[in-house]
Amino acid sequence: MQTAVDHAFDCIEKSDLRGAKAICRFLAKSQETVVDSRFLLGVIAYKENRLKEAIESLTFATEARPLVIEYHKILGDVLRADGKIEKAISFYRQGFSLNHENIPIGMSLARALRLNGKEGEALKVVSEMSRQHGGSTFSATLASWHLLYVPTSSKKMIDMRRDYEQAVRELETNNGLIDENLLVYLATNFLAAYQGANDRRFQALIANFYLRSCPGLRYQSSHIGENSNQKLRIGFASENLRNHTVGYLYQGLISQFHKLGWEVYVYGSGQIDELTNYLRANCFRFHALPTNLPEARELISADRLDILYYAEIGMNSLTYFLAFSRLAQLQCVGWGHPVTTGIPSIDLFISSKHLETDDIVAAENHYTERLIRLNLPPTFLYPFQYDEAKIDCFKSISEDMTIYFCPQTMYKIHPDFDPLIIEILRRDPRGIVIFIDGQGNWKGALQKRWRSIDANASKRIKFVKRADKKLFLSMLAQADVILDTIYFSGGITSAEALSVGTPVITYAGTNLMAGRVTYGYYQQIGVLDCIATSFSAYVELAVKMGINKVWRNIVSDKIRRRQHLLFERSEVVEELAELFLAQLESLDATKRKRSIPPTQNKV
Repeated sequence: MQTAVDHAFDCIEKSDLRGAKAICRFLAKSQETVVDSRFLLGVIAYKENRLKEAIESLTFATEARPLVIEYHKILGDVLRADGKIEKAISFYRQGFSLNHENIPIGMSLARALRLNGKEGEALKVVSEMSRQHGGSTFSATLASWHLLYVPTSSKKMIDMRRDYEQAVRELETNNGLIDENLLVYLATNFLAAYQGANDRRFQALIANFYLRSCPGLRYQSSHIGENSNQKLRIGFASENLRNHTVGYLYQGLISQFHKLGWEVYVYGSGQIDELTNYLRANCFRFHALPTNLPEARELISADRLDILYYAEIGMNSLTYFLAFSRLAQLQCVGWGHPVTTGIPSIDLFISSKHLETDDIVAAENHYTERLIRLNLPPTFLYPFQYDEAKIDCFKSISEDMTIYFCPQTMYKIHPDFDPLIIEILRRDPRGIVIFIDGQGNWKGALQKRWRSIDANASKRIKFVKRADKKLFLSMLAQADVILDTIYFSGGITSAEALSVGTPVITYAGTNLMAGRVTYGYYQQIGVLDCIATSFSAYVELAVKMGINKVWRNIVSDKIRRRQHLLFERSEVVEELAELFLAQLESLDATKRKRSIPPTQNKV
């Protein structure tokens, strides 16, 4: 029967859920394999985002077989996806207690503990595994984990940044080896992008550490240097090409290149939702990436790509380590995670002129890749479907006060942003600032920071629960003013806010692309009223927008008249297509003339 279970997992890996369900029905007929069936049905439900059903089936399987570590891990993963972080930690703990050498369950436990504000315990878990698997394996993870999701004070922010930089520098003298099979379980340097600092040097040091520690990362596809494709083949890769910010940023580009006649390959996760179904219908071929790094490399290599476009690098371990290989003639990365990769095999970073500082030399200094500055932000957005049905989103907490809404995730709230929030509340006695609640003790850490500045004003800072897309758009529409975070601005969120006409106050005083996305949107639509280049100007603009309803309505009307310029900008696709063609023509592998569809340069 184990062969049937393995076959079902193979179907799940290939997103053949119909085939996997058929096997489950077969397994359910036997008392001996009914637990296997329930476990597999739970995994399938998870892939289809039916979390309640997944939890029920996986709980049944885990209680029936409490000694199977994999059951504890996957149940924990589903509970975490459902926002039940404490329950997830409980199952991860049970699984880890069965084997402290098991890296998949150990890293799942450590990550969940960090998300829940228990960084010290997380480090103990990783340190324990590190003793079992060699000092080098977790060195970069431990270095990056000096950075916390939500530091408790400005001093803590400074201290953790200092410790992080020192730990990364020490990687230069670490010459141990890492088993390639363990890489996908390690953590990326995710939080560095939220610090408001130029991380080029540290990203490069981490990448060089991995190249020394794991020479197999220098894998190269056999077709590199050849010229065999009749049509241009472009691949888009990210485990977040689903109902996720990254998916929304890239679904349009993928579908438009498909319409151009290019052979478009998509490498996503095994999750199935509305956006993945859309991508499957609007590309030449969709692959669910295997979770095994060598298998993932071989899968992409087999497609013999001309161009491999990573939607982001740094949010997930699998795509981060894939990026070290040469899997296409030309490899580039986009702004899904807006920080340089430090990885030598990534040729281009796709940005735009308004997302970067006007000082080209300074801008290029932020990247190890060659910086490409398009004329518009590098996305093809579709208009958001907004239902104007009246839902009073803030009635229970606003009491007819001015609503300043900051809809960004909590780890974007840098301590330097705290005084701005408090000053806005001081200047507008009828103002209320609303944030979206997050994980574990994040809210408590932020409240402590704000109370230390002004205990009275901080009482007018409130939190709401995370909402579905429909309710979230209603929240954005009903807010008086949107407050953009200062060093890592909104991406899709800012586009959504502008699409419903709500002014977004944004800070454009940073030279880093991560903090200039909303600014780039404003440049795109030609509305410059809400852009601040200093902290004092940010506060002035926010308060003026909040108190002066007449001016707010004028700006809001201007945004509504021009917000269509955010969407379906074919110029972006045309400019990217021309860029890729020019880059390929400069490579020896593309000297022979290709067969290019007549629609190649038109959308």
